[in-house]
Amino acid sequence: VDWNNLDILNKLYTIFQGTMDIKGKPATKPDLKRRSACTRIRLKIFPFFIKAREAANIFPSCIQVIFECLYGQNTNAKLKNMAVQFVHHVCLHCADNKFMPVAPVLLSGMIKLISEATDDGKLRNLAYVAVGKIVRRAPHLVKKDIALVQKFFDAMCKEDPETRLGVQESLSLMAD
Repeated sequence: VDWNNLDILNKLYTIFQGTMDIKGKPATKPDLKRRSACTRIRLKIFPFFIKAREAANIFPSCIQVIFECLYGQNTNAKLKNMAVQFVHHVCLHCADNKFMPVAPVLLSGMIKLISEATDDGKLRNLAYVAVGKIVRRAPHLVKKDIALVQKFFDAMCKEDPETRLGVQESLSLMAD
């Protein structure tokens, strides 16, 4: 199976998200609407998004999946970890013309996750590194306002040793 096939990826996104009405397009008939997949099915589908390079270029679905898994009602710790891994994947494989407009949204989502996920060190570690990868791809996000970099240097003193490695990696990614 070619996991980079856009038809397959779009079907997987549709199964994952269910039927979504998009502004400017006619509403889907009630008998054709599909509910989003349950958590177990999402856990089975998500690794295919992380494997497929083209999954990072399907907008707005990839952003919707990330934020649904991070902040939605139908989520758990494993889905949150996979969502942050998918942010890493998007940073590596997304085309520049598609990444630049969504970089501020991803950055704010990761910063929010870092501030909210105080009990999950692994998730915070992944989120710190994701911020570094986002800033590395879109350095204009911190060029005029260095407050984020200062916040990360402050975090070097406050975080536990495991999470501190993520902060260090993030800062080194920002420096490159």
